[in-house]
Amino acid sequence: MTALARKLQSHNHEIVFMGLLDAEPFVSAAGLTFLPCCEKEFPVGSVDQYVRGIGTRQGEEAQQFTIGACAAGTNAILISLPATLKTAGVDALVLDAYQFYAELVPMSLGMPYLHVSNALHFDYSGYTPLHVYDWPHETGPEALARNRKGIASFHETVSRANWCFSIGHNLDPREIGPLPSNAITVKSAPQLELLKRTSVCITHAGLNTVLEALTQGVPQVAIPVTNDQPGVAVRLADKKTGLFSPLKELITPGLSHLVDEVLNDPAYRNSARYFQKTIAATNGLSLAADTLEHAFGLTKKTSKSSTSKYPTSPVGSSLI
Repeated sequence: MTALARKLQSHNHEIVFMGLLDAEPFVSAAGLTFLPCCEKEFPVGSVDQYVRGIGTRQGEEAQQFTIGACAAGTNAILISLPATLKTAGVDALVLDAYQFYAELVPMSLGMPYLHVSNALHFDYSGYTPLHVYDWPHETGPEALARNRKGIASFHETVSRANWCFSIGHNLDPREIGPLPSNAITVKSAPQLELLKRTSVCITHAGLNTVLEALTQGVPQVAIPVTNDQPGVAVRLADKKTGLFSPLKELITPGLSHLVDEVLNDPAYRNSARYFQKTIAATNGLSLAADTLEHAFGLTKKTSKSSTSKYPTSPVGSSLI
C-alpha cells in the first residue's frame, strides 16, 4: 500500500496513510504522512503478538485465528475510524480488501471509497480452488464439486468467526454487554451490501429483510415477534429458505441449532437461490409499473406531431 500511496502522491494528491501504530516506522520511511488508528485497541507490539500467535498454529486453527484477528480489527475500525477520518479531513478512502467490512465506515459517512486487493482474490464461483487450499487447478465436474465443497467449508469457518449485529438506534450497544472478538455491533448497516457476503441472515421476519435476503440468495433464521412476522416466518420455512422459532420459545441452544442446520444443509441455500432467480426473472418493479399504467388507462400518444415515447394520462394528471 505504501508504494501505491507514493505513486498517488507523485500525481500531486495529498496522501494520509492510516494504520496501526506498528506501521508508523515503515510509513514514515516511505516519506508519507502517518495517522494512527485504533491506538487503544492495538497498541505498539500488537502485530508482533499476532505473528507469534499465528506462528504456533497451522491449518484450520491458524485460519480461524487469522479470521478472529480480522474481526477484532474490524470492530476497532468501526469504533475509531469515523472520528479519525473527520479529524484528518479526508475526501476519499482506499481500503485493503482484507480488512473485512471496513467499508461500512465510509458508507455511513457518505464518503467515496475503493478497495485494493493486496493478496489473492477470493473466487467463490468454484471454477478455481479457493486460495486457502493447495488444490491444483482442474476444470472437470469432480474438481468443480470439490471446489464448491471447499467454499462451503470455508464459509462455515468464516460464519463461526464473523457476526454483524445491526441493533438500530433505540438500543445502546453497551446494554448488550461484552461480545466475543468474532462479533461486531453497529446501530445501522448497508443491508444489501452485507447480504452479498452473508451465509445466513438472522431476522425478525420483516418482509423487507426476507425479500432482500432472497434477492441475494441468502437463507434465513427467523425470530418473529408480532404483526405479519409470524406469517412471513412460516412461509419461509414452508419454502425451505430457512427456519424459525417464535420469540417466546427461543433459547440459546435452540437458536444455535437452527443456525447450524441452515448453514450445513445445502437445501436451504439452494432454495434461497431458486427464489433469487425467480425474483430476478419476474422483474416485479416493471410488472407493477405496467399494471398501474394499464389500470389508470394510460396510453401512448399516437399523434404524428408527438415524438414522446412516454405514456400520458387522458386527463393530464400525475399518478403520484
